[in-house]
Amino acid sequence: MAETETRGGEKRKIVTNKERERRLKAAKRKKLILRIVFIIASVLILAALVFLTVTLVKAIKKLADGSSGASKYYCSTYQLENAGDADVVTIGETFFILRDSTLMCAADSGSLLWTEELGEGNFKIEAFGDGAVVYAVRGTGVMCFDQSGLKWEKREDAPIAFVVLGNESGTCLICTEPEDCSSRIVYFETKSQKTVSEMLLEKKYTSNHVISAAISPGGKSIAVAEIAESGETAATRLSVIDVLSGKSFFSKMIENEICPFCAFAGDTNLVSAGRKNVYVVEKIDRNNARSARFSTLLALGDAGNDVECALTVKKHLMVSVGNGDGKSDVKIYDLENGGERSLSVPRNVKGFLPCGNDAFVCYTQSDFTVHDFEGNKLSSCEEKLDIDYISADGNLHFALRGIYGTILVDVKKAG
Repeated sequence: MAETETRGGEKRKIVTNKERERRLKAAKRKKLILRIVFIIASVLILAALVFLTVTLVKAIKKLADGSSGASKYYCSTYQLENAGDADVVTIGETFFILRDSTLMCAADSGSLLWTEELGEGNFKIEAFGDGAVVYAVRGTGVMCFDQSGLKWEKREDAPIAFVVLGNESGTCLICTEPEDCSSRIVYFETKSQKTVSEMLLEKKYTSNHVISAAISPGGKSIAVAEIAESGETAATRLSVIDVLSGKSFFSKMIENEICPFCAFAGDTNLVSAGRKNVYVVEKIDRNNARSARFSTLLALGDAGNDVECALTVKKHLMVSVGNGDGKSDVKIYDLENGGERSLSVPRNVKGFLPCGNDAFVCYTQSDFTVHDFEGNKLSSCEEKLDIDYISADGNLHFALRGIYGTILVDVKKAG
């Protein structure tokens, strides 16, 4: 506090050293506070400028690429020499090449590891785990090969109609066609190489022909779609069967439609698709069958549009709908959280393929594009294509066959 003194009858303030130090400290404190406020304001302004700049760059990139995620993946391609019209499965750095009745295994260096003569038959090949499964349509054997050769083999008494592979559960579903037309489903656990259960579906209808089947990701349930009869029209009987007991715990008759597609989307959701409709069964529970909810996810009616193909990846569903004008609309459903996305394809879609767990491939006769589940285009194959056949190992490797030969595609994440 300032002191006072009287000179010539006037009072004057005298600033002591203590008061002078106090005022100096106060001035320094005020200056420091102003400096801190200035720094904070500058940082906030700079952060706002950076945010606006990044947002602007993303917007420009989205306009240029058609997708904010277009740089996340890239495709590299190369020609597989001497493959001709063979069917090729690529598993990492190993190739399984099926030409007529000859199966060859080669390394990416081009060296031939082994050759196997399969005999006569209309053979098909699919990726399975670290190898490939080969079977002949209407043949009796299913064989699995890896780099070393034959890994396991399963023989059936009746002609094989089709085989479904459960890569996640290590299981194989074999559908046979006995002479009495009541299809037989064999569930084969490949790890222990033994049949867990064999189910002969009861002949409930005039025609009891299985047209599709699926294995749940955990391998504990299977879904079966059979052609049935309802009055004078064909229908589809959709059933979900418990593997251990062999008993059906969900059954639904889909009237007036044949549904050749069924697939699990997670362990508790099942999707089935016909030509005009897509159906979903939610909350499938072996311990509480009444909790299952059946509904129509997509109904096209008679507008001329048709379901071309469908794919499930985890709990996402992709459906391609042809609009009758040589183009397709792809609908993407999130079956867990709800929501629907869509994208337009300038050509008719021939099929979908899984691309890891975060993306999928959409291909036409001449195009090959990678998309995420928001519909964003992540990458594309720039090669000139005429796709007749395509195979995938469920990860990021593909083999395309067309009039230009066999092209191998690796889809890689940038960085």
